[in-house]
Amino acid sequence: MGAGLSVRLMLLGWLVLLMLGCQTTESKNAPGKEGYFTWVDESGQVRSSPIRRDEGSLEDLEATAQRAQNTTGNEFRAPAEETSSKALNTTPAVAQPETEYTLENYPDGDELAKSGFLRPGDPVPYFTWRDTDGNFRVSYYRPDTRSEVEKGLIRQPVELTPAQVFGPQLTSEQASSAPSSRTEAFDVLGIEALGVSFFEQWQNHCCEQLLLGDVKEWSSTREFELEVDENDETHGFSTGISPYRLVRLPDAEGSPSMVVRVRSFDTDGLFIPSIAFLDHRLGTVRVVTDLAAVYRPESWHRVGYIEAFVPAFPNQGEYWMLVFTRDDDVATQTVIETRRGPRAIPHQRKGLLSLTEMQP
Repeated sequence: MGAGLSVRLMLLGWLVLLMLGCQTTESKNAPGKEGYFTWVDESGQVRSSPIRRDEGSLEDLEATAQRAQNTTGNEFRAPAEETSSKALNTTPAVAQPETEYTLENYPDGDELAKSGFLRPGDPVPYFTWRDTDGNFRVSYYRPDTRSEVEKGLIRQPVELTPAQVFGPQLTSEQASSAPSSRTEAFDVLGIEALGVSFFEQWQNHCCEQLLLGDVKEWSSTREFELEVDENDETHGFSTGISPYRLVRLPDAEGSPSMVVRVRSFDTDGLFIPSIAFLDHRLGTVRVVTDLAAVYRPESWHRVGYIEAFVPAFPNQGEYWMLVFTRDDDVATQTVIETRRGPRAIPHQRKGLLSLTEMQP
């Protein structure tokens, strides 16, 4: 009996030791030692998910994050939506170099900025916040891709209207050192250059004889009207006989330079303006013709009009602004597109204009 009891006690002891060893081995990976992570779902609810054994221990995740940070120099973060639905990948991803240069791989910077720097297929960024009731909520972040002009933070720059500009000829020394392109073109084409330039022809017909009876004073604070009528004073310019209006420009100290917005309204026809800038003695400083004005269609509150932006320089001796039209402009018409098809607007020697001072 004593020997049998000793054998049974010995076997029981070995069994206890074996069970303790198994328990110690399993306790290293016990659920209480595995940990968990917290994340916020799309409904704004805070959720907790355990990190299972097959996903790696917390030490493995920390080691992986440290390796990724040392490799890329950035903080490693596991995406919440991927962590909640699939096992964590403990191997740091290695970026593969792009072998083909396409718009998808390397999009245009301006186009990417318009989309808020979100590429096609990228998830929309979002942020979480807590409302007054203590509930977590999720709001998608939509970047404001409007320009500074569209936001109203800065004024839209004024674009000058293309036109033909004529001024005094170069001096003899300047002409010998920098011959004009027009003279060179005449030489190439075998055409004899004209002896008198357009500006000289204009000066021979204008403008000391102009009458100053009906002068329009400038208004720097608002848009003001300028009416040209066939009964107004006319003058025989080098471009033809035309009614004209003289406008006194603002003082050079208050407005050394500016941009004049010129609008000519469609009143059963268009007055196509040309502009000459004169000094205080009515001597010609600069002539602007062939303005490539833009037509603005009519709306429920205004008639259609053409619009042009012309610079003025009172600090360079420009004292008067002379508005007139040419025979060539009166002989043509403006064709616009409407819902009913093309429409031709005739040109005429009278019209209603408006002038507005705009700082460059």
